[in-house]
Formats: sequence, structure tokens, C-alpha cells
Amino acid sequence: MDSLCHRLPRFHPAAIQALKSLWREDVVTASGPARRQRQVKLGTIVELPTKRQARDKLRELMGAPEVPRTEMTLQEVAEKFRQARMPAMKESSADYLQRKLRAPMAAFGGRDVSMIGRFEVESFLAEQAKKYWRNTLRGFRSSLSSLLGWAVECGWS
Repeated sequence: MDSLCHRLPRFHPAAIQALKSLWREDVVTASGPARRQRQVKLGTIVELPTKRQARDKLRELMGAPEVPRTEMTLQEVAEKFRQARMPAMKESSADYLQRKLRAPMAAFGGRDVSMIGRFEVESFLAEQAKKYWRNTLRGFRSSLSSLLGWAVECGWS
């Protein structure tokens, strides 16, 4: 019973403590570049017994991305698209694009642009196929493709 009551030393293998680390990363938001702090659990003292191993694990997790991560919703990208791209379009093309973006905006508007992938778009189109004709679905796909393609060109996706 005495062996269970005494306190284990801090670095004893049975003293399981979580090692956490904090770092900053640059992200792009709708208002421009910003800096965010992230805190990540590296592991336990048993898994990472030395500071060097903990630093190596942190370096691996940080990964130093070449391009800052983007934190913009599809709604924010669409607003920038309306300001920058639509004035150069014919009025009828801009109207068509805005009409065909209504349904995708209802589904994806609040989502992060970098989280919208091919699977999500195809699932959305399959769901909408129950309500709309094929030409309307084609309009949804082409307008969403124009918007997301422009976001990729701008480096936001």
C-alpha cells in the first residue's frame, strides 16, 4: 500500500504527462493575412523522453507550409469575385452566374473554401438532381467551377 501512496518523480516512466506545444502560423482571411496561435499535444513523456525528441516531433507537426493556409468561406470568396470579376463580364453572363450560384451558396456558403472538394460538389449535384433539370445542374457546376477556379488562381484554396 505504501508504494501506491508515494508520489512518482516527474520524469519517471509511469508519470504520464502530456507534452503540449504552442506555435504561430500565418493564415489568409477575408480581411487579409493574419497570424493564429495553435496548441497541439505532442505526446506523453514516455513517448518523448528528451527535449530533442519533443522538438523533432513539433518540427514534424509544424511542417512549415510554403503557402499560408486560407481561412475564407465560400461566401467571402463570392463577394470578392463579385467585386473583382463580375464588372468585366457582360451583364447577362453576370446575372446568369449569380442566379446559378444561389443554390450552391445555400449549401456551401458558410464552409471554408479549402474544405470544399470534388466529393462534396458531386454529392451536392446528385442531391439537387432530384429537384432540377440537367441543364440547371450544369449551370450550378459551371458557376461553382468558375468561382472555385478563380479562388485557386488567387491562391485562396
